[in-house]
Amino acid sequence: MLPGVSPELGVAPMDPELKKKRLKEACREFEAIFANYVLKSMREGIQRAEEPDQARQVYESLRDESLARELSRGPGCGLAELMYRQLLPLVEAGEKPQNPVRNP
Repeated sequence: MLPGVSPELGVAPMDPELKKKRLKEACREFEAIFANYVLKSMREGIQRAEEPDQARQVYESLRDESLARELSRGPGCGLAELMYRQLLPLVEAGEKPQNPVRNP
């Protein structure tokens, strides 16, 4: 058997504080992806006199992505905190998936 792998779920249980930290980071990352999607959608809704060239599109895309990440690092729009508070009880309880994957 590999270290860190249990026969029930495939991975050994993690430290509860590490789980909380990873959950918080995942929630922030989700908020950044969501914010990037919103910024991209807003940009597509703008009427322009001429279509931007490919370089400008790449620049705007990278700028939106960077802005979304920075927004999620601070208080953001609150989505990450809301998700974290709703998912934290599941992490603390250590709930197992409904249909765990079994190793043969």
